[in-house]
Amino acid sequence: MSTEKIDEKLRQEIARLERSGTSAQRLPVIIEHGDSANVTGRDIGAMETQVRAAQAPLLKRLGDIGAGNVQQMVLANAVSADLTPDQIRTMASEPAVKRIVWNVAERVTL
Repeated sequence: MSTEKIDEKLRQEIARLERSGTSAQRLPVIIEHGDSANVTGRDIGAMETQVRAAQAPLLKRLGDIGAGNVQQMVLANAVSADLTPDQIRTMASEPAVKRIVWNVAERVTL
């Protein structure tokens, strides 16, 4: 499958889960759509319509594989979801997917 679409930190977390025997655990991810909206000017409504239409097959696929907590992020042309490692690999094989990143808060210290 297309693991190059899976961000390195997410790949590392998937490997950790699989080593520990908890590969059924869902991870929060952001799936970036490969197509960009072709809207000129400031027509946000037209952009939203285009993005929602482009993301429709991706949302259907997420529903088909049993993804949890699916939310569209129209302005970012992305979708967030909770997926198992196998579901992440399945989505990475989708041609419309540009990249999948782990949606985890980073702790920053000074």
